[in-house]
Amino acid sequence: DKTVFIANYGRFIQLPQLLLMYIPREYLKKFFSNSVQNVVENSGLEPEKLTSYEVGFKQQVGDIVNFGVTAFYKETRDQIGTARIVKGPGVPNGYAIYENTDFSLARGLEMYLSMRRYQRAAIDIAYTLSYSSGVGSDPFSKFSLANNPDGVFPKFLFPTDFDQRHTGSINVDYRFGSEDVPKGFAGAILSNLGLNLQFSFNSGRPYTVRNLPKNAFDNGDVALSSKNGVYTDWNTRLDLKLDKTVDIWKTSLNVYVYVLNLFDTELVNSVYGATGVPGDNGYLNTPTGSQTNENYQSNWRDRIRSITNWGPPRQIRFGAKLSF
Repeated sequence: DKTVFIANYGRFIQLPQLLLMYIPREYLKKFFSNSVQNVVENSGLEPEKLTSYEVGFKQQVGDIVNFGVTAFYKETRDQIGTARIVKGPGVPNGYAIYENTDFSLARGLEMYLSMRRYQRAAIDIAYTLSYSSGVGSDPFSKFSLANNPDGVFPKFLFPTDFDQRHTGSINVDYRFGSEDVPKGFAGAILSNLGLNLQFSFNSGRPYTVRNLPKNAFDNGDVALSSKNGVYTDWNTRLDLKLDKTVDIWKTSLNVYVYVLNLFDTELVNSVYGATGVPGDNGYLNTPTGSQTNENYQSNWRDRIRSITNWGPPRQIRFGAKLSF
């Protein structure tokens, strides 16, 4: 009565994005008459197919603690990627097209430990160990290879762009009730007052080390490491929420202050391959870039700092919820 065993098997399909399947006739004419590199849509795309396996258990220990472990394995076939048609009518050099060329694997362990509220405190801990690999990360990851007549497509597994080996969180919630407080002014302040701390962490994601860019908008065309062979540093983040509930007539008012990323830690989502940092692609370190004037360099640093390369900085939010 305190143990639950889990076994799950599933097969799923996902339809392709419509923007990868259909193209107006006029656009198709422009595609074959335009020298700009691109990939043409394919109305013959098949659904991606996912097979999933899970096995694990949950266990209750005493009256307040329970934990669980689950192992999973997922395999995706007919994943959409890019391919090259060697030649075609009126197109002697061939062209690039979306096709069901890729597959990927994901496997790992999920673990959690939960403690019900005891003497005002409740704790939840979660951790996931995961490995994700494949011959492509998304339909656009082999764009440059598909547009290169001499390009060689990888036939080996490598870490996908979204591979993240370690992720986890620790949540601590400490909360007073309406009866377990001292009398007087201090009791009125502490009554229904709660403090929540959420600590989350994750290991870095992979990237490919590349040479310095040849021009301002280049990300480096020569790989200096294996595909996605280097990982960024770990990210850690602490969120804090302090709230208090007050009963007013037949309603309940909850006021709170919520601080995301309390210590304003730099959270890195992605980096430039030539430098390994999120805010510099290395162009200003090249002979051409180093000769630009000071005003250009200052503006370039601002332009290259894409906000998507970072997670959220510190944010402070105030709010109120009225329940009735």
